[in-house]
Amino acid sequence: MASQDSRGSLILKIIIVLLVVAMVIAIKLPGQIWQEEDMIRDTSRGNMATLYEAQRYFYGLKSVFSNNEDELIETIQNDSALSKRQLVVNHTTRLRDAMETFLNTSVVKNLYAISSNIKSVENDLNANKRFFKTIEEIDREADDLKMQLHTFHSAADFENYALVVTALDSMWQLRRDLTDYSLQSAARYAYSFSKEISESTPLIEFGTINQIWIPISNRTSDLMDAVLSSKLKSLTSVADRVADFQRDAGEGFNFFITNKTDASFNEVVAASEDLSGVYNEFLSDFLITEEYAQYALSESDSLLINISKNSFYTPDKNQPYIMKGEDSLGFRVEDPTLLEDLKSKASSESDRIGNLPFMNAFSNYEKQIEAIREYYPQVKAKYRRNIDIMIKTKELEAAIEELPESAAYDAYLNEKSYVQLVPMSDSYSAIKEEVESALISTGAFKQIYSDNFFGTLDTIHIEIINQMNEYNELLSQVRRNEYSFETHINALNIALEQIKSIQKESVISELQDIEQNMKDLFLFASEGKEQAVYGVFKTRIVNYGKIFGSTGQKSWEE
Repeated sequence: MASQDSRGSLILKIIIVLLVVAMVIAIKLPGQIWQEEDMIRDTSRGNMATLYEAQRYFYGLKSVFSNNEDELIETIQNDSALSKRQLVVNHTTRLRDAMETFLNTSVVKNLYAISSNIKSVENDLNANKRFFKTIEEIDREADDLKMQLHTFHSAADFENYALVVTALDSMWQLRRDLTDYSLQSAARYAYSFSKEISESTPLIEFGTINQIWIPISNRTSDLMDAVLSSKLKSLTSVADRVADFQRDAGEGFNFFITNKTDASFNEVVAASEDLSGVYNEFLSDFLITEEYAQYALSESDSLLINISKNSFYTPDKNQPYIMKGEDSLGFRVEDPTLLEDLKSKASSESDRIGNLPFMNAFSNYEKQIEAIREYYPQVKAKYRRNIDIMIKTKELEAAIEELPESAAYDAYLNEKSYVQLVPMSDSYSAIKEEVESALISTGAFKQIYSDNFFGTLDTIHIEIINQMNEYNELLSQVRRNEYSFETHINALNIALEQIKSIQKESVISELQDIEQNMKDLFLFASEGKEQAVYGVFKTRIVNYGKIFGSTGQKSWEE
């Protein structure tokens, strides 16, 4: 009995462990799958952006697009202008880091805390003048304190302090406006300021300055108490800000008074010497460092600098991206994922649409229209001095141009475009657009033949016929005329009758089936397909679009 209980307990433990494992998998794996999908999407779109910029850059150098990945990579990697811009960014980063190292040394940080916060107290008192002047005692005391505070930056007693603060302020301004300077100039200034600070700071008598600061700070505190006790309390928050400035300045003084070792000052000297090294490095690379500082490459340069063999292939299926020069100003880079699947599905519907009875009838109608387009220029050329014929030609042209405004004729043109483009297209996006148009047009034809109503096609057709009849009347007035639109009128009327004679029973069922298949096809084109992973889980395979045109338009941002 004990043995059976032991086996039962073991089985229960195994079941519990398996359930825990299954639960962990069920929680973690979907998140991992989503992360992989996001990685594939971002990598694929990044690759397409890289290839687009690479081809545009290559075209700028060679006036042609490249169809050889080795040539494209080699040309970009060996381009001196791009390499120079990368070096400028590298040098800027080197200088910036050296300056920040110096500015973040404990000595410089505390020195700046003193100078900047004393200035902030003075500035805040000045900014609140409009409030203070409403109370004479407060206004008078604030003006006197401002004069006292100003002496920290100008008095001869604080000569070394004033020199260091001026250099420190200049260095901070240089750091903020670094890209306004050439690298050489910026490095020279940075080293000069750091040298002044590192050499003069040890000469400052911080204890003496602090003894002057303490009574001024106490008077400032008393002034702020007076502000808080007056009607000004509800008008300004100056007291709270000034208290913070006083505290930070006091902490700065405390650092220098209590820090008696040379370690902190040695840190400043070392950082200054590093800036000297940066300046000397820049002098030896004159052709690069004469350029203005630049923190980062442009987006296109960043893409170019990272091009590699991997950029040419999708990250999941390792398929080459489709690259086509559309014209001298445009280029297309497109994801090939699911292209063959979509094309195969779309082509089968293309055959069915092309075999619909009304497609042949509409095609005949279009041929008759084209025959008219070819005929009236001959008449116009023959009687080019006849103003009435010239005007009638324009009116006939205008009537024909209205045809695409007819829902029925527009639907035919869309179906025709689908039938012609899909079998030979290498663009997923183009096929998707054709699928959408054909879906709408299939629904339109289903409605047209269900109701046997062709809308404005009849109206536009009658107008074209009327214009040709009027053309014939004009021609009949011309002596020895040899032209007539009568044949075209009859042929166009017969072509329209063919379109309208098609019975709905012969097309509606087929149109309904095609329409449903086109809906499924458009859903596939929009959302892709699912693929099993890790047994019971699924990941979604999708096409990530294209970059095209002369401006690098991204289909996923439309």
